[in-house]
Amino acid sequence: MLMKSEAPAEGKKKSRLNVVDIVVIVIVVILLIFLAFRFIKKAAYKPDMQEITYTVRVEAVPSITCDYMEQYIPSVLVNSGEVVEDAEVVSMERLPCTPIKIADYYDNEVEPSQKYETVIFTIKAKIDMSNLITEVGLQEVRPGRMHVVKTRLFEINGFIETATWPEGTGQTTNKK
Repeated sequence: MLMKSEAPAEGKKKSRLNVVDIVVIVIVVILLIFLAFRFIKKAAYKPDMQEITYTVRVEAVPSITCDYMEQYIPSVLVNSGEVVEDAEVVSMERLPCTPIKIADYYDNEVEPSQKYETVIFTIKAKIDMSNLITEVGLQEVRPGRMHVVKTRLFEINGFIETATWPEGTGQTTNKK
């Protein structure tokens, strides 16, 4: 007996899944699972916000600059044009400083023409202690590290002299 092959009617198409369709479906399902996992993980994350205190030492600051900065203390910290949440310069201590020599425009050593001071800024900030790196804004906080003290009205470079972390955080506490 001969079988007639039946061709589909013009308006009807046979629907079959081919290998490319299956691969696309698998990729979409994996992507949806990945996005759902990331969303759930982010929603479940609770930061461990605790206050730290650290000091930044700046050497050889002209006295006129010290006078200017001192009138704006306390002041919130700024980073990349935005206020750093829960971080502020709370005090500024001025100590005597005498630079040995300074260089003029032609790199000749000359005696300083103005009075210089050493400045120690005390900064308090709330940070997420669950992170491995202690950061305020985008700057790491570790004694000996260079640090930019930047507010809305002044910016000056120094180095971190001391840092005090809360008890029980696994960080050592440095005290003067």
